[in-house]
Amino acid sequence: MAGGYGRRVDAGPSVGRVDRPQKPRSPGSYRTADRAPNGTGGTVYPTVIEAYNRDSDYKRWRAGADYWQGSGKGWSDVERFYLVRLFRDLGVSPGPLPVSVTYFPSEKSPDASWVVTCRRRGAVILPQALHQADIVLDTSHPNAERHRLVLDVSQTLNAEQLDAWRLLIGDQFEDSATGTGFPSGLVEEPIDTIAYTLVDVDKSAGKLLFDLSRPFIRSRPNGEVPRAFWRRLPYDRAVPLSWRNNGSRYLCSSHRFYCSCPDFSGYSTASLQGVQSGSQALFPRPAAGRSMSSAWEQKGVGYQRKWRDLSFRVDQRRECKHIHATRWSVGYPFYEPSDYEVGNSERHFTGGAIGPLRNDEVMRYHQQRGLTLDKLAPALADAVGILLDAGDTVSLDEEAPAQPGRRPILWTTEREPAPHRAVADDWWLQIGTAILRVFNPAAQRFVETTTTGGQPVPVVQLVGATDLVAP
Repeated sequence: MAGGYGRRVDAGPSVGRVDRPQKPRSPGSYRTADRAPNGTGGTVYPTVIEAYNRDSDYKRWRAGADYWQGSGKGWSDVERFYLVRLFRDLGVSPGPLPVSVTYFPSEKSPDASWVVTCRRRGAVILPQALHQADIVLDTSHPNAERHRLVLDVSQTLNAEQLDAWRLLIGDQFEDSATGTGFPSGLVEEPIDTIAYTLVDVDKSAGKLLFDLSRPFIRSRPNGEVPRAFWRRLPYDRAVPLSWRNNGSRYLCSSHRFYCSCPDFSGYSTASLQGVQSGSQALFPRPAAGRSMSSAWEQKGVGYQRKWRDLSFRVDQRRECKHIHATRWSVGYPFYEPSDYEVGNSERHFTGGAIGPLRNDEVMRYHQQRGLTLDKLAPALADAVGILLDAGDTVSLDEEAPAQPGRRPILWTTEREPAPHRAVADDWWLQIGTAILRVFNPAAQRFVETTTTGGQPVPVVQLVGATDLVAP
């Protein structure tokens, strides 16, 4: 008797409902009471169509457009602006790197929101006009992916500054500046400007190498629409495109985006607020079937879970719906992708728009957003070229010194790293806190401020929208 006296009779395994068909499921080994009495285990193997729909760029693009247009869950009323200062000298203008942060409320986020960082176009402007004599289009390699646009900057950047430019490898650069001021030197509507990805720095020769085979452009397709779109152009190795090289333009960085959501970042961070009941949210464990790429990743077990490696090149990343929405807001969304979803006509036309936020979601969002820097710090770090995954470049041996020439990384540890293990512009985020410090090689310690004009200023400074050009 259920809930009463007497001895329970074992009726054998359940056969399930017979009055209605079961919902279709992906092929796989599912957890059941017989296979996994403790409720854990099981795998799912998507079909070809399911995997195609899951990876669809159109789905994310359309959902981002819905966010921006207000037909789904829009972003919040909070957009914050930061200036990030480096101890390394890039030899460029305008100086501090301007970054905007947009908050997207989310029920699935441990702190009730995901954040998108956007390093603004023109955050880095090379103080050298583009001339034909300084540009070489190298198409000699039989593999088109090895074709390079080589820019000679030996008369502009010294060896130390060129070494600092390794921070910017993977970023896109375009010919949309007419001067070196920010934002006064930027072309207001940069139509038909070409962007290439920086892939290497030749320090000895004083040259910057860009991937010639993957040109991107801001343009109005066929001149038929008033809005400009960001899109990749097909590569013609016989007639490769180049920047305007008559001395009228300067090279500047394109927009760079990062989102803390798992769909983009490939990371899941522990819910330090304890608002999610699942143990995987509280102490994330490695994804099934993933071989950890380094001992550094193994050390993060229980705090961070990683299931996908994010390319260091921004032009090879799959952007999420939050980034697509932010692209719409800055005025240069991607042109509509053609990989439409298959098998669900309603989602094909609606893009899977989600209804408005519930009251409890709104309350949780306002209560918990920004309590710690666990989500914001990685997004800000990526925006300025700080590596989020140390890989094998950093030894777990606390006595081992930093490897010469390594790029700065984001440390997420309980204790401050020893000075001999750090390099200039390493970031240290103390787990579960709002303490973010940057390594100053002159002081040989992690600091929160630097000096500008004889006055102390924060290395990562929260400013107003009109203060993005602050010194």
